[in-house]
Amino acid sequence: MALPGYPVFDYNRGRELLAQLGTFWSLVFNGSPELQAHLRSSGRTQEQTYLDTLDAAACVSRFDVPVFHTENWTLLTIKRSQVEAVPAIYQPDDLAYGPQSGARPGRPAGYVHQYGASDSTTHTLWPLPETLRGADYTVQNKVVTPSKTWVRGIDYTVDDGRRLLIFRGNIFTDPLVVKRDVVDANGLKIDEEASLWLYHGDFDLDYVYVQFGYALGLHLDSSTFYKTLLNAYWDAHLLGPSLREIAAILSAAAGAPLVLEGTETVEVVRMETDSWLIATDLNVYRLPLSAAPAVAVGDVLHAGDVLSDAVEITELSCSNPDYSALPLLSVGPRFLSGGFIAELIFHNESVPLEYVGADSDGKAVVKFSLGGHPADVERFFNQLQANGKAAGQTLAELLDIRTNPTGEPTADNLPATINPLEFLLSNLMRNNLFVIRVRPDSFAANAPGLQMFSLLRNIMPPHVSYVALIDLAPDTDTMDLSDVDSVVEDVGKFKGAAVLEEAAPTSVGGTDLQYEDILVSAKQVSVTCL
Repeated sequence: MALPGYPVFDYNRGRELLAQLGTFWSLVFNGSPELQAHLRSSGRTQEQTYLDTLDAAACVSRFDVPVFHTENWTLLTIKRSQVEAVPAIYQPDDLAYGPQSGARPGRPAGYVHQYGASDSTTHTLWPLPETLRGADYTVQNKVVTPSKTWVRGIDYTVDDGRRLLIFRGNIFTDPLVVKRDVVDANGLKIDEEASLWLYHGDFDLDYVYVQFGYALGLHLDSSTFYKTLLNAYWDAHLLGPSLREIAAILSAAAGAPLVLEGTETVEVVRMETDSWLIATDLNVYRLPLSAAPAVAVGDVLHAGDVLSDAVEITELSCSNPDYSALPLLSVGPRFLSGGFIAELIFHNESVPLEYVGADSDGKAVVKFSLGGHPADVERFFNQLQANGKAAGQTLAELLDIRTNPTGEPTADNLPATINPLEFLLSNLMRNNLFVIRVRPDSFAANAPGLQMFSLLRNIMPPHVSYVALIDLAPDTDTMDLSDVDSVVEDVGKFKGAAVLEEAAPTSVGGTDLQYEDILVSAKQVSVTCL
């Protein structure tokens, strides 16, 4: 990050301000040094007024609204009691009870840590003010002609997780730091405080929410991610829930950048130490190292295209939809009417089509394999047959392969196999369903995340829904079975929920058991094996 120039404006320079008043005040007037100091202090005030004016003008637009407010100079009043009250954090390979290893800055080898003591003997840990979000430049002991300056990354750091400002060294023993005693009503010293000046601190005044987020009821921690997500959410309300607007919302939730310009050509795709760099002829984008770039050098991109594998959207309403993204679809009771117990599972694979025969009305009946509770499967096909007869075309008649069918189809007039998933999507959910595939391990750090999926329900028509496929990347353990002769490794397929059967024992120790009271209950059992 480039440091702002110092001084930035003419009103930082007292001598230049004095010269603007004329030669009498700068050369003849005896009190010119005092006047110069007055003008310089007045210039400081005007500089902050200028920054406030820029914020006010930018807040008019949801695209330009600043995430944080910048204070040119902020007085930091650090009490010794606040420093001593910072809780110590104990964790492996870091702070521990007893002698320290010396591997961490501020904890010399041999130092014995006592319970409740500060976790650093050579650093000052101070809780950040509640609204302070950025301290990226310098801290000084004075605003004008400072005798000591602390630079971020060298003399101090910011721990965003613990909300701490960490100075290298003890500021209360530094003779260049202004300090004073804090006394009670009786004049007795109860504390000590030091004063430092923070340059260009960023403060969270909730600009994004107060100006635009409140109208949509979307309130997140202030960040660039929040602003991008809110703008995408506004666009979806104003322009409609097109594929482009939905992709913008999901990409903002994942912290995945989208192509900005109408047409861009990829010129560089390179892994760096802390991120992936993608450079086009017009812009430069960065992805987290955990993500995989979805573009290559030479690709021609268009506005709204996704650059990483964090989010992928598949439409099922086109003339030749691609169902390969869905291995199966589990349809729950909320999608089914008629008192179903649990989910029905439609697999994306060819299964035999079973010709059952004719029902009491002489209509052909067919079935195919579905996952789920047997009672639910039977109920589904009974309702399917009844609804087909009421509509004038049963499932068997719909699948009849004859060119000019006459009479009810038989087994010879029907296809040998059927794909349950394609049947479901083609006949019941086309134009009403799309697939979202996300990879959380490719999300940017501190991105809003998967909970933002709930926003889609507020912008989509009530008859449209989506299927979310979440690719998890769990930690895995490795087991060496090479020396175990009795262990056989096998690979199978889990096809959804099934009935759990457990046989009661008939005897114990040679004594026959009798059961008088029988309780039957239906339970849904799920197990995840990695």
